[in-house]
Amino acid sequence: MRAVDYQVALQQALDSYFCDGTLMGMLNSAELVADVKKGIMEHFMSRSEAVEQARVLLPADRARSVYIAGPMTGLPEYNFPAFNEAAEVLRAQGETVYNPADHGLIQGALWDDYLRFDIGNLVKCESIYLLPGWSNSKGARTELKLAKKLDIVVRFAPGAEQPLD
Repeated sequence: MRAVDYQVALQQALDSYFCDGTLMGMLNSAELVADVKKGIMEHFMSRSEAVEQARVLLPADRARSVYIAGPMTGLPEYNFPAFNEAAEVLRAQGETVYNPADHGLIQGALWDDYLRFDIGNLVKCESIYLLPGWSNSKGARTELKLAKKLDIVVRFAPGAEQPLD
C-alpha cells in the first residue's frame, strides 16, 4: 500500500473510531481528540514511510535520478556552491537530484559517516554526475568505483576531468 493510500485509510479508520463519541466524552475536549488523532497519524505514517523507503528499487524507480559527486574536503565552503549549482541545473532538467551538500555539516559526523549516508543515496540513482575536481576526491573516486560496479550511468559536468580507464 502506497503511503498516500495508507494515510487515507488510517484517517478514515480514526474518524470512524472517534465518531461514536465515547472517546470524546472520556477526553472532554475536541481539541484533545484532534491532538490524539494527529499523534496517531504521525506515528503510523512515519512507520508507513519507513516501509515505503525500505522497498527494493527497480530500474523504473531509479529513472531520471542522479547523484552528484565531487570534491568537498579542504575546499572553501566544502564546495557546496558547486554542488548546489549543479543540483539546480539538473532539477531544471526534470531530474530527481541527490545532492550531498543538502545534508550540510552534521556535528560529530566523520568523513566515513557522510560517505556511508551518501552511498545510500547513490545506489538509488540511475546516474552519477561528476563535478570538476572529482578525481582528487577520495570520496568521489569511491562513489565512482561503486557506480561502475552497479552499472550506474556515469556523467560529467562541464569542465570535469574524464577518467583514464
